[in-house]
Amino acid sequence: MSKVASLDIGSASRQFTEDEKVLVQSLIDDVHAQFVEAISLGRKMSVEDVVKLADGRIYSGRQALKVGLVDELGNLQDAVDYAAELTGLGEDPSLVYPRPQKKEFFERFLDNSLSRFGTELMSRQSPGLQYLWPGF
Repeated sequence: MSKVASLDIGSASRQFTEDEKVLVQSLIDDVHAQFVEAISLGRKMSVEDVVKLADGRIYSGRQALKVGLVDELGNLQDAVDYAAELTGLGEDPSLVYPRPQKKEFFERFLDNSLSRFGTELMSRQSPGLQYLWPGF
């Protein structure tokens, strides 16, 4: 494998090279392994059991509950109540929501002209992975 990946790796204008395929697959495999480890630790499940579940499929809430991926089902208010209880905020805590950002003329133009593609084009960043796990 080459030591330096092309700057345009993943470009739609050319095929992946074999070295790039190996690089991207190793990245995917590593992120998947981190995900499996985090679930295993957080849910106190064996890695083998998590691997059986973490194969790319999606789960409904009931399915996730049945296989041990969540403790209980609920809605946003249930989550707020639980967080308030854990943190000692008491009943009916005040929720603060971020203000919607005002769109500039060009963003509104793209939204209107290109529908969903306008927003996607304006918000597109360099390719990257983001994996967040706050722990327990």
